[in-house]
Amino acid sequence: MTPEQAARGYIESFSEHDVGRALAHWARGGRQHVRGQIDTVAPDGVREQIEALIAAAPDFRFEVVGTVSEGERCALHWRLRGHFNGSARLYGVRPTGDRLELEGVDIFTVRDGLIVANDAFSDSMEFTRQIGMMPPRGSRRERFFTALFNLRPRRRRRRG
Repeated sequence: MTPEQAARGYIESFSEHDVGRALAHWARGGRQHVRGQIDTVAPDGVREQIEALIAAAPDFRFEVVGTVSEGERCALHWRLRGHFNGSARLYGVRPTGDRLELEGVDIFTVRDGLIVANDAFSDSMEFTRQIGMMPPRGSRRERFFTALFNLRPRRRRRRG
């Protein structure tokens, strides 16, 4: 199995909420590091991550936007769509019912047809905006909070 086949197989299985098939793409002890969210090991940690997303956003689906492969690595650009309306918290956040449309890139390392590492990068800021945790981009509230935050370095310089 090529790195692209393994990466696509994992994402497609994950998207179909088929936990067993998704885990079948992983080498035991493979590392999944979703920047700013989780750093875990297959199979148990990856299973927990998949199950947490299914519980928090039960209608989510991934779309593969594109891939680039070189040697044992495959970068997979994805788009996730669904609703944050499940029965469980995700990264400590209670579901809000809001629609999600997020993008990210996972960089898979595949050996002997199995994923041994995944370094994933998703737009966490956009997630917080879509669920109402952060104000919308360019909004009056965003400008207010930015101005408020910018007081902090100004106070530090004055104390200097």
